[in-house]
Amino acid sequence: MDRNEQRYVGCRATVGPDSMAEVAHRIAAIIGALAERGLEPACAPFFRYLVLGTDMKTVTVEVGVPVAEPLDLGDEYSNGVLPAGK
Repeated sequence: MDRNEQRYVGCRATVGPDSMAEVAHRIAAIIGALAERGLEPACAPFFRYLVLGTDMKTVTVEVGVPVAEPLDLGDEYSNGVLPAGK
């Protein structure tokens, strides 16, 4: 199945295994911010692993919520685009 590129609002952090839940809670914060603005996610939220730390004890992760248009939620959050793909 082909997927078109998808805009999202997300948050990136470098964490250890004990902090994953803290980052995952950002999904709820983003969805709450969308709801406050009368908006809904454009698709299912995601959690992706980006970089394993050289110490093998940390990982840089990103959580995101697809949106129809870029949205400013403050400095903690950024807009991005997931590339099209399979």
